[in-house]
Amino acid sequence: MFLTKAMNISSETSRCKRCNKIKKFHAKGLCNVCYKNYGTRLIICKQCKEKKNHMAKGYCGNCYRKRFYYDNTKASNLRRYYGDLSLERWKEITKECVSCSFNKIVDVHHIDENNKNNSKSNLIGLCPNCHKLIHMGQYRQEIISNLIRQRI
Repeated sequence: MFLTKAMNISSETSRCKRCNKIKKFHAKGLCNVCYKNYGTRLIICKQCKEKKNHMAKGYCGNCYRKRFYYDNTKASNLRRYYGDLSLERWKEITKECVSCSFNKIVDVHHIDENNKNNSKSNLIGLCPNCHKLIHMGQYRQEIISNLIRQRI
C-alpha cells in the first residue's frame, strides 16, 4: 500500500510544458503556477525587459499598472494616509523642495510633526535629504533657519 502511494506521487510530478521545471502536475501538462496563467502569453515587457505574462499593450502586469494606473494608486494611498489631501494638492506641495529647490523626489513634511494635521499651512515639500536632516536633532536648526530665511 505504501508503495502505491509513493508511485502515485511520483507519477503526478512531471516536467511543465511551459516553464520546463519538474513540479507537481496539475492539468494540460502544466504546473500549478503555469496553469493559473494559462491563456496568457509570455512576452518581453517593453519597460522592464523581462520575460513575463502579458497584461496589455506590450507590458507585464506590474509595469502596466505603474504606467497607466499610477495616479489612481497614488490618490488612493493619499486618501488612506493623509485623509483629505487630494492628488492635485499633493502634486502642488511636492513640486520642489522648499529648502534646496530639488525637484526630482519630494516628500510631504508636517511642520508641527502631527500627521493628523493636514491643513495647507502645515504641509511643505522637502527632498529626502532635507527631510532626513530636519528629523535629525543636530541639523534641525540649520534647515529651519534656511526655511525662515526663505519665509516659508
